[in-house]
Amino acid sequence: MRHSRWWIYALFGVIATVAAVTLPSPWAAAATYLVVACATPVAILAATGRRAGHPAPARRAWRLIAVGEACSAAGDVLYNWLDLVQHRQPFPSVADVFYLAAYPLLAVGLFRLGGRQRVGRGARLEMAIFAVAMALPMWVFMAEPVLVNSTASVLAKACDFAYPVADLVLLVLLVRLASRRGLRNPASRLLLLGAAAMPVADVVFSLSGGQGWVHDISRVCWLVAFWCWGAAALHPRSVSITTASGDTTGGERTRSRDRQVEPGGVTARGSSPVSRRRSFLLMLAVAVCPLMLGLEAAGLQALNLWDIAVASLLIVGLGVTRMHVATLEAVEQTRRSERLRAQVEFHTTHDVLTGLPQRAHLLHALRRQRSGAPAGTGAQAQVGIHDPAGAGALIVLGVDRLKVVNDLHGDEAGDDVLRAVAARLNGVARRSGSAGRLGGDEFALLLPPAPSDAELHSLLGELVEFPVHLPTVGRWVTITCSLGLTVDPGRRASVEELLREATAAAAQVRARGGAGYAVCDAGLRAELAEHADLETALSQALRTGELELYYQPVVDLTTERLRGFEALLRWQRPGVGFVPPDVFIPVAERGPLICDIGRWVLNEAVRQLVDWRTRGVVGPDARVGVNLSGRHLTQPSVVADVRSALQAHGLPAGALIVEATETVAMDRGAVVANLEALREVGVLLSLDDFGTGHTSIQQLQGLPFTTLKIDKSFLGSSAQVARSQRGSAPASGDALIGLMVHAAHAFGMTVVAEGVEETDQVRRLRELGCDFGQGYLFARPAPAAQVERTCAERWGSLPAVPTTS
Repeated sequence: MRHSRWWIYALFGVIATVAAVTLPSPWAAAATYLVVACATPVAILAATGRRAGHPAPARRAWRLIAVGEACSAAGDVLYNWLDLVQHRQPFPSVADVFYLAAYPLLAVGLFRLGGRQRVGRGARLEMAIFAVAMALPMWVFMAEPVLVNSTASVLAKACDFAYPVADLVLLVLLVRLASRRGLRNPASRLLLLGAAAMPVADVVFSLSGGQGWVHDISRVCWLVAFWCWGAAALHPRSVSITTASGDTTGGERTRSRDRQVEPGGVTARGSSPVSRRRSFLLMLAVAVCPLMLGLEAAGLQALNLWDIAVASLLIVGLGVTRMHVATLEAVEQTRRSERLRAQVEFHTTHDVLTGLPQRAHLLHALRRQRSGAPAGTGAQAQVGIHDPAGAGALIVLGVDRLKVVNDLHGDEAGDDVLRAVAARLNGVARRSGSAGRLGGDEFALLLPPAPSDAELHSLLGELVEFPVHLPTVGRWVTITCSLGLTVDPGRRASVEELLREATAAAAQVRARGGAGYAVCDAGLRAELAEHADLETALSQALRTGELELYYQPVVDLTTERLRGFEALLRWQRPGVGFVPPDVFIPVAERGPLICDIGRWVLNEAVRQLVDWRTRGVVGPDARVGVNLSGRHLTQPSVVADVRSALQAHGLPAGALIVEATETVAMDRGAVVANLEALREVGVLLSLDDFGTGHTSIQQLQGLPFTTLKIDKSFLGSSAQVARSQRGSAPASGDALIGLMVHAAHAFGMTVVAEGVEETDQVRRLRELGCDFGQGYLFARPAPAAQVERTCAERWGSLPAVPTTS
């Protein structure tokens, strides 16, 4: 009902307006008129109170409008009393006091509804053009006839002159409010229509002299002004009139409409472009003078050529000035756009956190520097670190143990560290060279040309360890860095290869514990070349089918029945032979190749299990486990990859086990989120090699795994156990295994022990409550054909049994 009040009131106003000009009885017509006039201020006050949700500035503005409408209604009551009861129409009268008092109240109310916005030069000139244009007919039809009337008193002339001035002020405020953006709703349109109807009514009243059918038009306009403002206040969108004008709850005023937000938080003031509404008002203003000339040519009014000439000159002068201002604004807008474009380009090529150039921009600088450097000789590359050809040096810096800072002090403290490292590198780059951020905790420093050996060693020493202030926690910490250096005097390598060399040298330092630097020498370059060759061959192996899956059975320790398999990747490289996984997997993990391999492993393992189930090689509840790399598990596509493999071969999700190492699982970001998504799919999850990382037993509760695999390092041989049990204390390995099994069971997880090679180990694991075992005792990893024979020989009469995970 609340949302329909406005149109009910508007319908009431329309009906009353028709009745006021058509009823034959003057008393009935006047009564109808006064009902609308007196109902409007009441409707405004009732609709814009505190409960209606209007902010305080809007409520004050609407109250002023309501009081103004009440004054106008009081004037109508007095006017009709003088006319219908006393049968006289004095001018000026007490009714005019209330009529004229209404205008400033309405004007202030409209001004406050428009908000205290900043009006640009262009908008002020447009308002001036409109004011001059509207002043012309008001002067001709309302003011001039009164001023030249020699019989009228001074008071009558002043009162008659006050009406067009008040109407002109109202029209200017109307233009000001109409030019605001955001006023595109019925409430604002009703408000503007009501404000525009009052000056029209006064002009028509002056032309009619208060008599005849023309006078009825003025009465209609006054009534339209009344019920339009009442309906505007009752409309639910009336709250947005003040909001669109820049006022907020609590009296705060914003100027977001007058500012353009640029990248980096920069704001620029500027005039809004001319809208269709403002264009229409300008066209109307320009058409006033020709229209007045047309009326004179038709003989409908007296000659006012000088008045029209003066108004035309003013409008043309203001219009030319507006065009000049528009030109200046266009020039300023162009400059602002150029600044914006430069800032957008800066933020596209530079890191947001540190302000340093990103990888692509840094590589471009390196290419530009190398293209302008004189070429050296191949022999010069052997002269230690120093680069006599002046081709420059590239340093890659990695911040050590940044994760520790994040864990101890929060991510904001880690950002402080990165900004401090960037500032230090920037200080070096300002003297000679350029710095950039490669991503994560890695930075690069390009020095063209390379300094001497002593200067370079001194610089590297300064960057290895230095204090950093953390503003977010208010303390100092000492950080260390791992640095890798490469030089290229003979320009023997591409910029990507140089970056790879420096990164590899820094990785060597990190592998030794960090806090140092290393130079990419001939040995490291040969290793990198070997890795590149291996990566190319591995990519070809994936395409040509050289990769193969081996399967190792997982057995129920209680019944020694087959539980499932773990799929293990193997590569027989033509002309080379068997390549160990710990050799080619790290190479594949350097890029997206590892994800392609992971997808192949998923599809092949699922296909093989479905084939074995179909042919009865294994029971219907056998499962297969697949190891996915940490890089693959961070990708959003991993869930889709698993779904695709299951759907392509028709394997139930519960028959697939996705295994992740303990180190990978400790990444609490995308990895855990993707693992949780996989568990929702129905896939089982296994925490591989537990005990070799830094996962505490308490952390198991927050991980989405269904199975825990104890690393084989905890399973000692029988001889070791016998020696450890000569004393009274049990074997420490067994105690740890027992603790892991108990914790896993407490968290609803099953346990698999890896590396089972002796019968006595099976007995001990049973006593400790371990669920499943995997190792050479049961079977070595083997190709699918050999696994089929093993299953037929050992478990042929024992179908796979259901197990709880």
